[in-house]
Amino acid sequence: MRCPDCRSPLTASAESCPQCGFAFDVDLLTKRFGDPPALQPRINDFAHVLSPRQISRLDRQIRSFQQGLRQILLSVVTQRIPLETRLAPYAFWIFNASSAIPSAGEAAEHHRIHRILFLLDASNHRATLTLSYGLEPFIAPETLDAVLISESRALASGRFAAFLAGGCTALEDALHSIGRELPAIYGLHPALAPGT
Repeated sequence: MRCPDCRSPLTASAESCPQCGFAFDVDLLTKRFGDPPALQPRINDFAHVLSPRQISRLDRQIRSFQQGLRQILLSVVTQRIPLETRLAPYAFWIFNASSAIPSAGEAAEHHRIHRILFLLDASNHRATLTLSYGLEPFIAPETLDAVLISESRALASGRFAAFLAGGCTALEDALHSIGRELPAIYGLHPALAPGT
C-alpha cells in the first residue's frame, strides 16, 4: 500500500501518511470537494471535452481493453479541477467516494474486480492514474508515470481524445507486459501460469 499523495510505502492499517500527513478520510475530502460524482462504466466526460464520436471510439477501445484484461475495470473521468487542488488526493477521493459500479453484464463477466481510474483535469492539462490496492504490488508508480508521459504532447496541446486513447493503449501494453513477467518473478513454469 502506498500513500496516494506522496507514494510513500504504508501499512494496511495506516490512517494517515507519516511522510506527508495525507489522511485517508473520504468524508473529510467530501466536505472539501463536495458531493462525489456517480460514475458510469468506462467513460465520464464531466468536462465536456470529447465529441460523441470520440466517446464512442474510446468506449469501444476500453471494452476491448477489458476483454483482454478481464479482471480490470477501467474508468476514464474528465473534470475541471482548480489548479491549487492537488490531483492525487482528488483522484483518491473520486476513486473511493464515487459509486463506480460495473454494469450487470460486466459484473457477471468479472469474478474478481480490480479498478483503475484514469483522471484528466482538462482545465490544467494534467492527468493521473489511480489503482485499487490489489494492483499496487504489481504496478510500480514509475510504470504509471511512463504511461502518462508517453502521451504528454497530446495532453499539453489539448488533444484530449488522443491523449486518453494513447494512454489506454500504453496502459494495456504495460499490464500485458507485467502479466508475462509474473511467472518468472514468482518462479512458475510458463505452462503453469494462469491464462496459458
